[in-house]
Amino acid sequence: PKEVPVSVSEYEHQGYFKGNAFEIWQEMYKRFKIEKSTKESVDLDFMYAVMSKKGLIHETVGLNDMRDWVSRVYEMDLSKLRYTDINQKANNKRMSIYKSITE
Repeated sequence: PKEVPVSVSEYEHQGYFKGNAFEIWQEMYKRFKIEKSTKESVDLDFMYAVMSKKGLIHETVGLNDMRDWVSRVYEMDLSKLRYTDINQKANNKRMSIYKSITE
């Protein structure tokens, strides 16, 4: 997985994430092993949804804002982020990864 470029300032993350939430995002990104070639990602959909629901992403940051940010920061050609229900059975493993990072 691609690390966040050093040139991306902490200030830029603050416009999207609250407190230390960027560190949580980055750890999930690593554990989900997201690739630069990803065009669509259920993992990224989940990451946005769970962090948004838990109040870790600013309310003003929508799906398209986050897609554009991910595309720019990770230098990916991400086509879209979609709404996902974090409580769906398909997200159980993702949720356990999220909990292991935040607990």
